[in-house]
Amino acid sequence: MGTYYGLEKDVKSFADEQGYRFEKIRVVHPQNVSEIATYVFLKALKREDMDVKRIFFDCFTAINPTFNIGA
Repeated sequence: MGTYYGLEKDVKSFADEQGYRFEKIRVVHPQNVSEIATYVFLKALKREDMDVKRIFFDCFTAINPTFNIGA
């Protein structure tokens, strides 16, 4: 529950085909995904010695990409 029917299966299949590790994240409220994803993303960037000046990640605005472009 929480995603479109079949999304988990499709994403897992894609990850398997491309050699990515699939991790299912369970949270009480969708808003909590943003915090987890931001933390993981920042750790990955730090591992690659990338300088992060700004980051924007939010599960609700992802459905309206024009908001993210203007942010």
